[in-house]
Amino acid sequence: LRTLDLKDAQFKIAQQDIDNIGLLRHLKYVNAQYDGSRRCHSNIYAFPRSIGKLQSLQVLDLRGSCISALPTEVTKLQSLRSLRCTKHIGISDFDPRDPLNSIKKVLSQATIMFTPLVDSEVRNEMIAEAHLVFSMPFSYLEVPGVRVPRGIGNLKVLQILEVVDLKGTSTKAIEELGELSQLRKLSVTTRGAAKGKCTAFCKALVKLVSLRSVHVDSNYCFAGRGTLEWLGSPLSPPPLLRSLKLIGKIGTTPAWFGSLTQLVKIYLRHSYLKDLQILGALPQLMLLQ
Repeated sequence: LRTLDLKDAQFKIAQQDIDNIGLLRHLKYVNAQYDGSRRCHSNIYAFPRSIGKLQSLQVLDLRGSCISALPTEVTKLQSLRSLRCTKHIGISDFDPRDPLNSIKKVLSQATIMFTPLVDSEVRNEMIAEAHLVFSMPFSYLEVPGVRVPRGIGNLKVLQILEVVDLKGTSTKAIEELGELSQLRKLSVTTRGAAKGKCTAFCKALVKLVSLRSVHVDSNYCFAGRGTLEWLGSPLSPPPLLRSLKLIGKIGTTPAWFGSLTQLVKIYLRHSYLKDLQILGALPQLMLLQ
C-alpha cells in the first residue's frame, strides 16, 4: 500500500485505525484529516511509535485530531515533504476557566466509558478527549498547534509544516526550524510563548530563504488577547515570500514590510496597525484582507 486516504470517511477515525500503521512500510501518503465542524474531531490522540518505520512517507496529514505533540520518531522520516497536524480545540464539557470542575466531569465519564451500553464511537471520543485533557497544561487546550520535538531539523526535504505551538516547543527545536532549508509553507501559533522563543523563531525565519507562505497566529481571536508586537523588531523576511497571514496585535507597522517585494497576498486580523501606507509600495501585492 502506497496511499492511505481517510479524509471524509463515513466513520469517525479512531486511534486503533492507525495503531499498526508502521506495518505498511511502503506508504508514501497518509491523510486522516477530519473535516467536520469546529466541535468535531478525529479520535486519534497519539502517533504510534512505529511511525518512524515509514521511511518512504512523503505526506502526513492529521489535522483536526486530539494529538498534542509530535513524537521523536517523526524526525526519522527522511522523505517527508508535508507534515500537517492540528490539535482540536473546544473539548466538550471542558472549560479552561474552571479546570477543577471540568476534570470532575471528565473523570465521571470514565465510570461509564467501558460499559456495554456505550456506543463504540462515543467511547472512542471520550477516550481521545480525556487523553488530550490530561496530556498537557490546561492553558494549551485553546491552542490549535502541536509541540514539535528536537530533531525536527533532520527533515531536510520538508516543504510544508503546520501548525507548530511555540509555547510548548523547546527553544532548541524552534532554532532547528531554521535548518529546514526547503521549507515553503510554515504555520505557527504563539499564544503564551516566552519572548525568548519568539526571538528564536524570528532568527529561524530569516534562514528560511525558500519560504513562500507564513502564518503566525497569536490565538488572539479565541482568547481576546495575544500579541505579535515582537514582529516589529528588525527582521530580514524571506526574500521569496508571497503570502503572509498574521493574527494578533502588531500596532506600529514593521519597517520590514517594505522589503516584501514578492508578496502577493497579505491577511491581517486584530492587528491594530497604525499605518498601512507602506503596503502601497509593494509591487506584486494583489490581495489585502
